[in-house]
Amino acid sequence: MKTKGIFFMMLIVFAQAVFWQGCSGKYAEPDSSIKNFKSDESNKNENFLDKGEDDMSMNGMDEKKPILTYLGHASVKLKTSNGTVIYIDPFAGTDYSEPADILLVTHSHSDHDAVDKVTLKDNGTLITHKEALKDGKYQSFNVHNIKISATPAYNKNHPKDSCVGFILEFDGIKLYHAGDTSNIPEMEELSGQNITYAMLPMDGVYNMGPNEASEAAKRINAKHNIPIHTGPNGIYSEKNISNFKAENKLVLKPGDKIELEK
Repeated sequence: MKTKGIFFMMLIVFAQAVFWQGCSGKYAEPDSSIKNFKSDESNKNENFLDKGEDDMSMNGMDEKKPILTYLGHASVKLKTSNGTVIYIDPFAGTDYSEPADILLVTHSHSDHDAVDKVTLKDNGTLITHKEALKDGKYQSFNVHNIKISATPAYNKNHPKDSCVGFILEFDGIKLYHAGDTSNIPEMEELSGQNITYAMLPMDGVYNMGPNEASEAAKRINAKHNIPIHTGPNGIYSEKNISNFKAENKLVLKPGDKIELEK
């Protein structure tokens, strides 16, 4: 009986080890510049990153209007009114079935540049920080009648010369994806640009936290502020989102779609 009990306990330990190993492979590895981070109970996954593509008709969406899908973490899918498909920082979620006209990558960390998830059309355009920032100058592009402007993005974990944000102009909308960054002085220059949607990171580990992001939102003065990269390693943090105090906050859970308005 004692031998059977020991064998049973060994089976339980082995099963637990296999389970936790499988869970740990779901997210990208942490930035190497951050050490000894311990996640807390406020960071919840709730299977958001596994949420697939929704049926457009089920959400009452008008396909003739520009649509944003928040895939999770910093990953975003945009579809303009004329059907141009844009992905930014592919990593989270599974809604990558439509081939991309434009693929934007703010920097080369593994939780932002899973470009193998995206099929780029034959005439598609890939823009990374290497094309967007040359000789210290932030570049602008016009692709499929969409204006794309690179902007500064940096903090102690993200060197200024290897990380950018992007402003996209389409359908009368200006959408700012901040990349990985903190509240930086250059955001002051965005306040007069009539940004429609600002997507700001606020995990508080690799980037600014929600309080600093609230100050950044005041600087940028966008019509809507969308929290992204809210928890480390792709985990969705309701606590950080609740502590983000921008008055015009627009909360999207991974997998949510919205029609973009001017």
